Amino acid sequence: MNLEIRILGTMEVLVEGHKVSFGDRKQRLATALMAERGGRLERESFIRSLWPESDPVKAQGLLDGCISGIRNSLRETAPEAAGLVRTHHGVGYELTADPARVDYHRFTRSRIRSKSATSPSERLDLTRRALAEWGSRRLSLPGPIPFGGDVPESMRGIADRMRREYREVLFLHLRARLVCEPPQLLAPELDQLACDEFGVVEHRDQCEELTRLRMEAHYRSGDTAAADAAFGELASALARKRNSASRQTLELRRKIMNNEIPLRLVTDSPAAGTTGPEGDTAAGRSNGNPLPVTGKEDGPSEDAAASAAKEPGGSVFGHTIVTGTQARVFHLAPHANYHEGGEKL
Repeated sequence: MNLEIRILGTMEVLVEGHKVSFGDRKQRLATALMAERGGRLERESFIRSLWPESDPVKAQGLLDGCISGIRNSLRETAPEAAGLVRTHHGVGYELTADPARVDYHRFTRSRIRSKSATSPSERLDLTRRALAEWGSRRLSLPGPIPFGGDVPESMRGIADRMRREYREVLFLHLRARLVCEPPQLLAPELDQLACDEFGVVEHRDQCEELTRLRMEAHYRSGDTAAADAAFGELASALARKRNSASRQTLELRRKIMNNEIPLRLVTDSPAAGTTGPEGDTAAGRSNGNPLPVTGKEDGPSEDAAASAAKEPGGSVFGHTIVTGTQARVFHLAPHANYHEGGEKL
């Protein structure tokens, strides 16, 4: 039976493509708890999450009635669907669902895989998939609220854990983008994230990490003033709480203001056989590996490099002239792009 369960951005259960209409809020939340667990859920866990203040005997009856209501709702959608909720006598209940058909478990799988990704591009792809499971295209901090935003106080711990997992993936995603994409495209999105309500007290570490990403993206876009402004926003917010930026953030600002962050080239798919500086071939540089740039390179002059790039079959690949925070690329094979720096993930 085709069962699809969504508990992240929205709370929705589909049987054979048809949406299940639950009788009440408790039925929706009980279904979400079973889906999130991905297996048997003890009666005590149901009661603790849904009826924490009820008399234990009364709560047992409420749970039995809730499960009966879930089965009726499933049966009304598809007669055979009622059997998807199994009873473990004296223990609890289980919703029989393929983890691959539950958005939270797909998210978890991509999250775990992204942490062990072997390249920034692989990590970017996995984190993009994971974040897409939350439904909204707009990234946010401290993160969307699961279960369709309907979270009773007794389930706040579960929701908070899921949101922490979202933030973990979000920062992996942003770091990967800083490596794989032109920083001038990422910087405005980071600024928008910073405009969201994001408490520097409740989420101090994430707030500082976001600021460091903003600073680096602006700096690598050639806008040192914007990088310093991002730091200033953080410093002001922390000062209002009688606090100050961490040593790591202060050190990044020092490097930016002293122009000490190295530049590098990142190529996605240079043409095979193209020869680069020091005899490197494009084939050897086509895996997204960075071409480090630490200063003005020996080699052709600016005019000579530009001239070689214009000549048919010219062999200058990725030759750079570094000036301050910018690296000028005179010739790259089709679809290659340049990126200035970026931390190792």
